[in-house]
Amino acid sequence: MRLGNNIRNKAAKYALATVAVWTVGAQPAFAAEGHHLDGATLGPAWAVPFIGLLFSIAVLPLAAPHLWHRHYGKIAALWALGFHQSRWSYPTADRVRAIAEGFRKRNIPCDALYLDIDHMDGYRSFTWNRDSFPTPAVLVSDLTKDGFKTVVILDPGIKADPDYKIDQTGLRENIFVTYPSGKPFVGSAWAGSSHFPDFTNPKTRAWWA
Repeated sequence: MRLGNNIRNKAAKYALATVAVWTVGAQPAFAAEGHHLDGATLGPAWAVPFIGLLFSIAVLPLAAPHLWHRHYGKIAALWALGFHQSRWSYPTADRVRAIAEGFRKRNIPCDALYLDIDHMDGYRSFTWNRDSFPTPAVLVSDLTKDGFKTVVILDPGIKADPDYKIDQTGLRENIFVTYPSGKPFVGSAWAGSSHFPDFTNPKTRAWWA
């Protein structure tokens, strides 16, 4: 409650010349009074960082948002701040279509639907189960026409499988977590015995992207 009161008090103080900005990223969004941003001096400005989360709320002078945007990069796409439906899990494309139809039929707002691990072939990331999701491109296109964004999850546990191209490429490129000896670490994930990308390595991040 104290946090809420502080927000209301500060917002009221500058109500005629402020704007609320949500910023997403690892850096705290903070600008103090007199802070210089792209050659402009900001007036009273403050931020509420949320420890452990990747966003903060900032109230800035009305003339400053374009500078803030330019300095910190683009904010999330508008749909990403909307209503999302995510659960484990929808086992077939037909079930996904039924869920989408239900939202629209009942006038329940929904901007995005998530496909969890059941869309994969044996829980292998970057694959589709062609029995349950035979035409994924058509499914995504149809959902788009109905106003849904489709979010397809990826599991960073890459199935250890000599016939799985993604796993073999990762081993060849040395992008997986290893023991000090250099031997790739193998652990358990949804796909069973799996290798895990070492995201501290820039090469791995580029490979994953």
